[in-house]
Amino acid sequence: MDSYSSDLHHIQNTCRLSIIIVNYKASFFLLRCLSSIYQKVKEIDFEVIVVDNASNDNSPQKIKENFPKVRLIANSVNLGFSKACNRALREISSEYILLLNPDTEILDSSLKEMIRFLEENPEVGILGCKILDEKQKEQRTAFPRRTVLREILDIVPYMKLEKILPEYWTDRLYDKLIKESEDPFEVFWVTGACLLVRKRVLDEIGLFDENLFLFSEDVDFCWRAQRKGWKVIYFPQAKIVHIVGGSSLEGAESFYVRLFHSYARRVYFGHKYYSRLGNFLIRIVMFIDLLTRLAYIKLRFDKDSSLERKKAKVKAYREALRAIIS
Repeated sequence: MDSYSSDLHHIQNTCRLSIIIVNYKASFFLLRCLSSIYQKVKEIDFEVIVVDNASNDNSPQKIKENFPKVRLIANSVNLGFSKACNRALREISSEYILLLNPDTEILDSSLKEMIRFLEENPEVGILGCKILDEKQKEQRTAFPRRTVLREILDIVPYMKLEKILPEYWTDRLYDKLIKESEDPFEVFWVTGACLLVRKRVLDEIGLFDENLFLFSEDVDFCWRAQRKGWKVIYFPQAKIVHIVGGSSLEGAESFYVRLFHSYARRVYFGHKYYSRLGNFLIRIVMFIDLLTRLAYIKLRFDKDSSLERKKAKVKAYREALRAIIS
C-alpha cells in the first residue's frame, strides 16, 4: 500500500508557478508561511502544494481548515525531504517551481522579481534570494563549490580553522560578497530554504536524490544542474524571512535523526563526488571527531542538561561510526 494520501487527483497543469513546501511538525510556522504567500504573491498564476511528513501536530487538518486552496500530500511516514519533495514534483508541470521552507515568509514582490530575472536570463536554471532572520540579519544563503577541505571544516568547526585559513579556501569570501553585493552573481549552490528552478532543469537532471534523507539535497541538486550547463545565481533583490530553527526537528528521536544524517550525507557525498583519497580523508576526520565526541560525553564534559538528548547523541554518533566503517 502506498505510504501517502494525496489531494492532487485533478491538478490542472495550467499554473505558471508551483510552490512546494515539505512540512514536518511545523504547523505554527507553516500557517504563517502560507498566509504570506497568499498575501504577497500577486500577478502570478500559482498553486501551493504542501507535502506533510507524518506530522503529529495536526498540520494536515489545519491546512485544510485555513487554506482550502492548498493541495495536500499527507505521508503516513516521515520520508525525509527528497522523497517527500519528489512526490509533488512528479505530479506537476508548471514552468517554474519554488521550493520553500515552512518556516519562511514571503516579502513584497520577491517571487515576481525572481521569475522576471529567469525570463530575462535563459541560461540561469536555479535562483536563490537574500534570506533574513526575524531580526533582519542576513543568513548564509549562497555558497562556493563543495570541496574536501570545506567538508572537513564543517565537521570540526570547534577547531576555528576557518578563521585562520585564506578566505578563498573557506566560506568567508562568499559571506563578504553576500553582505556587500547588490547585484546578482553566480554561485555554486543556494540553500533549499528558498530555491526557484525551471521545470526544464528537472526534465534534464531528474528529481532530488532520494539517497539523501536530510541535508545537502540542495547542494546535490545544484551540482547536477551545473554539470548540465545551467547557471546557479544568487539574487539579492528578492528577500524572504527565515525563522531560524522554526522547522527544526524536536524531541530526542528527531534530534537523533538530524544529527545522524548530518554525518551520513557526508559518507554518501564522499562516494558520489570526491576522489578515493578525498573520501578517505573525510572519513578519517569524521571517525576521529565522532570518537572525540563520544569520549566527551563519557567523561561527562558534555554540558547538555537533557539526558534524553545525550542518549540521542550517543546513538547518532555510534550509528554514524558504523556508516563510516561499513
